[in-house]
Amino acid sequence: MPTVKGQEAVDRFFETLPAEIETKLLRGAARSGAHVIAGEAKLRTWSDDIRDGVRVKTRAAPDRVSGIVTIVGQWPRSLAIWAEHGTSPHVITTRKGSLVVDAKLVGRTVDHPGARREPFLRPALDTKLGEAVSAAQAYINSRVTPAGIVGPADTEDDEA
Repeated sequence: MPTVKGQEAVDRFFETLPAEIETKLLRGAARSGAHVIAGEAKLRTWSDDIRDGVRVKTRAAPDRVSGIVTIVGQWPRSLAIWAEHGTSPHVITTRKGSLVVDAKLVGRTVDHPGARREPFLRPALDTKLGEAVSAAQAYINSRVTPAGIVGPADTEDDEA
């Protein structure tokens, strides 16, 4: 009967492999692709506030790693939502003081005509998806070698 040496080492290697693939490979690949989309979104927006709020994050869940382009900060995020989807006509009212529009006092209530859509996130994804996939693949190719997966764990979120 044949004997096998090193089976325990092989078993340990395969037990750690999923975590190593996630931390050293997939999160970094997702981040690389998301940076491509984030860069295009920054170019497409009209607002410096939105542009300054663009961030890239990654999220790992069982069986899925995601690269996320988001807008941080309450005002930049609100502007981004309004820009991406537009707004319907609406009334704006304040309880205290008066509203100021274009440096002019307008009173406590104003009829806002709404804002047209000026999408920047979806068009960024639509136009740069192929490039983002290529960036993710290049990241993976740079990390996978005959010796194994090289490089440090890549789990930190960062600015775009």
